[in-house]
Amino acid sequence: MEGLVAELTSAEDLQDQLIKMTVRRDELYAWFGEIREAINAVDLEKYKLKREVIRLIEETTTPNIPLIVYDSTNNVNNIVNPYRSLPMVGDHTPRMANQGKASSVFVVVKYIEPPYSGAVFEIKLKRGGEDHMGGGAGRAVTHEPQLLEPIVKLFGCYAIQTARIFSRSQLFLLLENDITHKTLHGYAINTKTLSVASFVPPGASKRAGVIVSAYGKLYHLAAPVHPEKLSFDSYDPATNLWTPLPNFPFYSTYPANMRIVGHAVCYGFILFSMCDCNEQRSKAAAFHVSTSVWREVKIDTYAFVPFRGRAVVVGKTIYALSQYGMNILAFSFFLKMDEGDFACSLNAPLRLQGLEVRGGPFTCGAKQTEYLVHLGNNDFCHIRTAQNDEIYCRQYLCITTFQIVVGEGGSCIKTLDSTVFHVDVSHSGTFYIKFSFAPECEDFEPEEEESVETR
Repeated sequence: MEGLVAELTSAEDLQDQLIKMTVRRDELYAWFGEIREAINAVDLEKYKLKREVIRLIEETTTPNIPLIVYDSTNNVNNIVNPYRSLPMVGDHTPRMANQGKASSVFVVVKYIEPPYSGAVFEIKLKRGGEDHMGGGAGRAVTHEPQLLEPIVKLFGCYAIQTARIFSRSQLFLLLENDITHKTLHGYAINTKTLSVASFVPPGASKRAGVIVSAYGKLYHLAAPVHPEKLSFDSYDPATNLWTPLPNFPFYSTYPANMRIVGHAVCYGFILFSMCDCNEQRSKAAAFHVSTSVWREVKIDTYAFVPFRGRAVVVGKTIYALSQYGMNILAFSFFLKMDEGDFACSLNAPLRLQGLEVRGGPFTCGAKQTEYLVHLGNNDFCHIRTAQNDEIYCRQYLCITTFQIVVGEGGSCIKTLDSTVFHVDVSHSGTFYIKFSFAPECEDFEPEEEESVETR
């Protein structure tokens, strides 16, 4: 009997202990929850304070030029006078359109957080299959890549839209305040002399959306945040004036989260590629420059792949980057006369094989961005970077040059060289690619009278 009582007492004690442990566990969970809420509250207050400080700085200061330009030929990066004169009508330096090979590319990047909004880098290209990292394309980097220094830094808190007009060496920048969402600044940087001049932005009340260069002018399509503020304007560098154009007419019929991700300029049209935020639905539209008329472009819903960035036109073929990953696409733009009017369509794009990109530390990073640049003839340059949370002080850029070989059996890619560079981001945070171009290669923009495939 005594043994049974002892067992019951032991069981009761054990039950009491379990109850106490459960209560204590619940108390700890509640305490941890309070700590998490307090940390989140502090982080939120810090974020609000940071944004408020930036807002007050923006409201109380009106910098004439929120950027510093460096002399890339000087190792100590002496600052260049940003107030030099810049001929806005365009430089007329003789150059060979789509002939020869470019010796450098310019890359515009956008930083995620202040103190910098963005930067411009100049990258010298290697030729003749030279490999200045050891090993061939597709292989991993075995030692420290070369450091890249910016030739331009943009300070403040700005969204950046960039373009360059095909026959000029000027790089046009539109800067939008990240907080007030007003377009405050327009600048043109001469990539030869590094001189800077301002130009009139499209309007302080217009959200910076997409800026496109076409046939000697800039075109700005404002972001469709509010339907009543939709706008589409063209800018003439010769007059330094913006001209309003017919608004984009399809927003009301497209999904609310549809956005423009790429564009091409060909046969008198500006072709826009669009997809939704989930990358499940895609559309295409075209603006006829001479008549200022918008056209919806017919696509195969199941076969069409939206392209991103500025596409490259070579002959009757359009080459572009796929929105869905690191693929080079080839497709054509078709026009058909239908009762005296144009009907526009795109064929299903072909994915070109053979691009070999150098491996590196950035390959394990997320949020990869890339850009396709034309170097003349059938030569191209692919630029890629990625944000890597495991590497805090640097970010890598991979530059791959290649040719598109067209044969009877189709087109394929021949990789020429793949090189990795690194950028010091210890004081600036990570960045993504916004724009890139080769200053020695003009953008080929076929005129309307040039023949286009019809069907």
